[in-house]
Amino acid sequence: MKKFKNIFILALLVSLFSCSTKVDINAPWKDITVVYGVLNQHDTIHYIKVNKAFLGNESAYEMAQHSDSLNYHNINVTLEKVNINTGNIVQVFDFKDTILEKEPGIFATDSNIVYYYNGKILGDNENPSDFRYDLKVYVADRDKNVSASTFLLNDIEIKTPPYSDFYSVPLPSPSPFKVTWMSGKGARLYQLKIVFHYYELTPTDTTEKTIEMSFAQKTSINDDGGQELSNSISLDDFLNFLVQNIPVDPNVTRVVKKKAMDFYIYTGSEDMYKYMQVSTPTNSMVQDRPFYTNIKNGVGLFTSRSYTLRAGKKMDRKFIDEIANNSKTLNLNFEDYEVSTVFWANQ
Repeated sequence: MKKFKNIFILALLVSLFSCSTKVDINAPWKDITVVYGVLNQHDTIHYIKVNKAFLGNESAYEMAQHSDSLNYHNINVTLEKVNINTGNIVQVFDFKDTILEKEPGIFATDSNIVYYYNGKILGDNENPSDFRYDLKVYVADRDKNVSASTFLLNDIEIKTPPYSDFYSVPLPSPSPFKVTWMSGKGARLYQLKIVFHYYELTPTDTTEKTIEMSFAQKTSINDDGGQELSNSISLDDFLNFLVQNIPVDPNVTRVVKKKAMDFYIYTGSEDMYKYMQVSTPTNSMVQDRPFYTNIKNGVGLFTSRSYTLRAGKKMDRKFIDEIANNSKTLNLNFEDYEVSTVFWANQ
């Protein structure tokens, strides 16, 4: 889970007040609840970050050093799972508070409080489309209710590489290899990640290693689903990736794993897309920017993400031989296909 960044609190304040040229610094104090949470049905632990935005007579830098300026002391965080077909609440998840380590910086690090639930929020045989997830935050000291809702994302269809066990990823030359998928309902953001598996062999040990290759983010036209999207990878791209991520070691021999490649397609919701659109830095001279939040009686983002996995794909003979013999990767000491098959047979 990516760590939530408290710097968002200042960014949100800037957005809230940049719409007016008149700011009364002595205006009556107002409690602003800031909430961030991203659900993923594949996760077994889920985090919600709840803070309060602050105004005061001290400088923002000084106030940010005090955890009391950031954290509530008496709040209740729950997640309700609602069957949209019946309208019934089928399960309530109670979130507990904990303190996560945080990198030193502007904001206080002594009480970086987050709220978590340990367990799955969707059953193995349940359809994400059947449920809505309602976040409820009650701030007892203010008798204040803050809420938001989101839906989980379904798996998407990965077209290439196909599911078949007989398929091997071809040598991406002269034409690049294209990973293709269909956009899913409710999702707008997509990112491909390839995990490459190989072994390192020494006279005394054999160790499995992995490295990850991430691709540029893709955006669908809408969140209706059914649009074909893709990323391409050339031979040079892949060989350069190996060279940049695997150190040269003359004392190590390497073998590509038989099922060498995992393909992850990460997806993000429409709300996440909208939030990123207004949060991305701009070079425009226009200072007034749209502000996006889907939190009721607060600000922030509560949404969902997911991923679909096509795991354990083989690489064809030409691909493995190219890794072993190409001048770019020759010093990495990968074995060719023939030697690799002998190694696999003895595994």
